[in-house]
Amino acid sequence: MKGKSAVPVLVVDLGFSAGKYRFNGLEGRVASAFRRHDDTIVVGDEALRGTGSNYLKTPEELVKFYPNFVGHIAGVVGLAEKAVLSIGLPYEFWKFEHEKGPNESSAIVTLQKNLTGGNISKVHVFPQGRGGIVAYLTAPKISVTGNLLAIDIGFNTIIATLYSVTEQKTIWDATYYKKGIHRMVTEYLHPKLKHLMPGRSVTPVELSHFLESRFIQFGFDRHDIGPEIDASAERYATDTLGDIVADLQAHVGVAATFDEVLLFGGGTHYLPEINSKNVKITKLVDPEFANARGFEQLAQNQSEEV
Repeated sequence: MKGKSAVPVLVVDLGFSAGKYRFNGLEGRVASAFRRHDDTIVVGDEALRGTGSNYLKTPEELVKFYPNFVGHIAGVVGLAEKAVLSIGLPYEFWKFEHEKGPNESSAIVTLQKNLTGGNISKVHVFPQGRGGIVAYLTAPKISVTGNLLAIDIGFNTIIATLYSVTEQKTIWDATYYKKGIHRMVTEYLHPKLKHLMPGRSVTPVELSHFLESRFIQFGFDRHDIGPEIDASAERYATDTLGDIVADLQAHVGVAATFDEVLLFGGGTHYLPEINSKNVKITKLVDPEFANARGFEQLAQNQSEEV
């Protein structure tokens, strides 16, 4: 490496629960919510404070609303200089669009076209899940060989990647929609909370808010839901990790070996402690921003290439 790029990198990792950002060492998040107000689109936490708010549900909506979130976040970080923009898309969706090449129908090309301009001089679009692997392998005092099973747990998606550190390539990957924390809150947690909110319908984003706060409050009534969350997380982790390993073995067979499991993404916060006698289990520090850290590194590396 020749040193850091002279052009700063703004990272916006937009997911189905939150948009994570990173700029000049500053990190933050905004809710992946949007609301139409007159002729404009209001995004982030402000969108949740009014009626008619929606949340991002599909990769196509990520592509459509990325410019709104990037514009909002650029204002939050006070972007006033030329910068490279580094963003992410779900792995499977990114791979499908990447295979189209420089075709105008590619979501990657569309994003690069729609997001370049103003203070954004160039746009990199990376696969979510890959960023966390890069962030881990480029960290100080990390020496890894063999295979890594990286599991990026988001709100809607889980992205699983079997990565060969020795060959520096992906052996297998899978993107699971609606199996992230969305699944935990709707299938495991919500049934345990129905008696606390009879007759009320709640969105997955609202359930995710309950998950973070660990209580439900309606007026003067406030209920601690910590025990219900912990029990739901235990069952969810057992079922989900079992499903991923079974899928890996079904597709890769005897070559589906790994020395370490790498866990990151915002959903990692809610997983119980996982122990194994034979495989190292690593939860990344500040896991929600792991992809953002890796995207920043990848963008800097590409800017340094001759």
